[in-house]
Amino acid sequence: MRTVDIYLLRALRAQQTCDRGAVVSGIREFVLAQSLALRGVRFVLERESLSVLVGAVFRFVVWRAASSVRMPTSIGSVLAVARQPNEWRAIGQVASRLNRGECSTIDIHHIPWRFRSAHRPADRRTRRRLLRIARRLLRRDGAFHAVRSLELAVFYCRFREALVTSPAKVALISTHSNPHGIALHASARSVGLPVALVTHGMPIVPLAPLDYDLALMECRDSVESYLQEGCVLRRVVIRGRRDGWTGLSVIPERPIAVGVFLSKDPVPGVTERVVKALLRQDWVREVILRPHPVNLWRGLGQRVRSFGSSRIRIVSDIGLREVFEQCDLAVASNSTIHVDALLAGVPSVYLHGGDHAPFDVQGFVAGGLLYQWLTEADPLNLEHVRRFYQRAEWEQSLRRFANVDTREDDVISAFGRALVQLTTLKDACA
Repeated sequence: MRTVDIYLLRALRAQQTCDRGAVVSGIREFVLAQSLALRGVRFVLERESLSVLVGAVFRFVVWRAASSVRMPTSIGSVLAVARQPNEWRAIGQVASRLNRGECSTIDIHHIPWRFRSAHRPADRRTRRRLLRIARRLLRRDGAFHAVRSLELAVFYCRFREALVTSPAKVALISTHSNPHGIALHASARSVGLPVALVTHGMPIVPLAPLDYDLALMECRDSVESYLQEGCVLRRVVIRGRRDGWTGLSVIPERPIAVGVFLSKDPVPGVTERVVKALLRQDWVREVILRPHPVNLWRGLGQRVRSFGSSRIRIVSDIGLREVFEQCDLAVASNSTIHVDALLAGVPSVYLHGGDHAPFDVQGFVAGGLLYQWLTEADPLNLEHVRRFYQRAEWEQSLRRFANVDTREDDVISAFGRALVQLTTLKDACA
């Protein structure tokens, strides 16, 4: 039991490292600002005099976390966890490609997230222990860290319970900062399973300082970020982006369609000013607004309708490739959507202040990849954008953030062979 405690303690410390970052803090405050219920929960948790209510909230968190996890009835050689749409898509794309050819023996099973109120959240002794941990974290770090850590601890107990008797040989995650991913990593390590990572975008520091036996990553810059944050990457495969890459299109002289791609936590005032600034330009034919798959701005649709303009529309029910086909220029803040747009041939512009993250957290502007729109209060100079992307050194900057010289099928095959080796290693150790 002491060994298990060590893995859980390391996971809690890793989670707290991520949660203290500026990006997570910004998202947290944005969500709280929109939810009276969540602000009420925080008020209760931060009042020591309301001890009974604090205990009730924590018991609800434990019950809800335990009841949301439904372990699959059958588990293959690889057990994966994903909770957000981007995580599901990243792992799903890999799984579908591995179903073909020499790696078809790899069987990836996901942990489903379906609420089931009948599940009991661990035994009474474990629940009491977790609640004591949560109260200590509440006094030291505040309500948000306490709740997130309590969720992680519950997930850890649920995952480890299943892994002890399962035939899984590798754990697979697609997040470096969320409780479900860190919990699966810790529970896998506690029973001696190797862990693989499939990233779904550029990392946002600080990262959980975890160790991975295998990682499928976005680019060289992403690998450097993980290493600088103290992560251990025993084997790395970098995504291939050569498929479909034919070069960047030139922005046409005629009126164009501009795609505005929102982060999950957009700043409403900045978004509104950006849209209005674009609509004032004669060279803008249409503004296409694309919300993030996890859109946290509840009043987005109502606010856009209040503009009363037929030149703006929201698209959320089609794929990114289809959206890019309708755009001549992309605008976004801190998002890997920039790389996707550029690879689709669409020039992209970085807008500072469009979300709650610090400036250029992914290093796209500093790395010479993106043209920066200095402020939404100033008109966007389209000719300057054209000149920026016509620079001779621009493609070298692109190669820092996208491996356009390698095919994705070749990369996935290499990743699959490495997964097979990990499963074989587990068999040999057994």
